[in-house]
Amino acid sequence: MDDDFPAAHSMDTVWFAVDEAGHVGIFTTGEDGHVPVHTDQDDGLELMNALEGKADDPDEEWKDRATRLGLFYYGYGWGTSAIVDPYQREASPPQPIHMDQLPPALRKRARKRCLKKMDFAQQAWIQPLEQLECDLSNEDEAVAYLCGDGKTVRPIPGKEDRFAGFCEQVRKENPKAAKKLVFEEPQEKPKKPRRRRRKENDDGK
Repeated sequence: MDDDFPAAHSMDTVWFAVDEAGHVGIFTTGEDGHVPVHTDQDDGLELMNALEGKADDPDEEWKDRATRLGLFYYGYGWGTSAIVDPYQREASPPQPIHMDQLPPALRKRARKRCLKKMDFAQQAWIQPLEQLECDLSNEDEAVAYLCGDGKTVRPIPGKEDRFAGFCEQVRKENPKAAKKLVFEEPQEKPKKPRRRRRKENDDGK
């Protein structure tokens, strides 16, 4: 009897975003990648189907299809339990399309995922957590994320209280790797200035 094995990418979520220049990128999570909140699993496939006017071809790799349609292609590797890695660019299209070429509904969605000061054509690594609120596959364990520059480590929003302990653990367990990283401690919010009390006159006014 033939075993029915699922496709290798059956667990992937495919989603898209745009850079500051308006170029469009496709991101595939694998089993461990993170996604912007409220993202459907077939978000990126919906985009490719809309551009091509047909459903996806199961015989064509997503990477090949994306670049053929003018989309940059990023994939997620293997992050550790405590740190979330950036996505890595795996392919660039010969002729990138602009977000203005997307259907109106998808163009509206893309504007909500515009990654400012990022350039898919120049940046091999993209970390969505630098700008977007994301759902994590390892929400309980993850404490920090590695930025797209490959060296800056920041706390995941809401995990700031665990960041100092995380940094200490990394420096202790892997000092050689820690020396190559920049641990960016969360900045305290500036305190509101106290209102100066008006000096009263002798008559109490």
